[in-house]
Amino acid sequence: MLKLVVESYKNQIKSGFKNLWAQGWAIYIYMLAIPPILFDIASHVLLYYCVMIPQLLGLMLSRMYPNQMSKTLLLCPMNVEERIAYVKTGFVFRCVLPIGLFVIVNGILVLVGVLPILHFLGMLLIQFLYATAVNVYRLPISGNFNTMQRKYNLPGNYEVWNVIIQLLGLVGSVMFITDVPDMQAIHTIEESRTFDVVMLTIMVVLLFLAWLKIMKTYYKPVMEQAIGIEEMIENPGKAG
Repeated sequence: MLKLVVESYKNQIKSGFKNLWAQGWAIYIYMLAIPPILFDIASHVLLYYCVMIPQLLGLMLSRMYPNQMSKTLLLCPMNVEERIAYVKTGFVFRCVLPIGLFVIVNGILVLVGVLPILHFLGMLLIQFLYATAVNVYRLPISGNFNTMQRKYNLPGNYEVWNVIIQLLGLVGSVMFITDVPDMQAIHTIEESRTFDVVMLTIMVVLLFLAWLKIMKTYYKPVMEQAIGIEEMIENPGKAG
């Protein structure tokens, strides 16, 4: 099934970039260019890009290949189990790719002493929560460059949680990166470091709560729509 997913994504590259353009591609440029200028990370620019490029890759893949089956696959005689396997394999693939890149690149920084292990583990948790949450995504039924005006066939206000998870994930990573200069103190947690440790912990907890909301509220309906469950109900003969 993984081979089918990869081939399908390769065939959808053109339409994938169209999806990316429609969903506000400029955030990728902003996040790569602006924070290094605004925040005091001049001595950790390499670390910044080693963290943010995998994270933004996860967001980019989620927008290029939202949870859905191409029109070609919808016409194929695939049964429900095969459709579910395809959609879930695609979901895992889009999550594992950026997380794996993060582990490889930043694992090297840990080995050479640039990144402390506790910061690595904290940012790895953020990468996991962020990548899995942003990939619980469907294209809006009414696209709009104004984020909050997009409409989705999903319960509640999906776009609000979509914005929240992105902000928490990106800000959380930046907080960990800017905290790296105090890497020696983090091991002893001196009194002067208590505030920083508390703030990092609060950020991770907030991100986890937002992730939990998205997974509990949106994962199931997104996956049901992704396999074309409505189309199968209307045309049961095509479901195999």
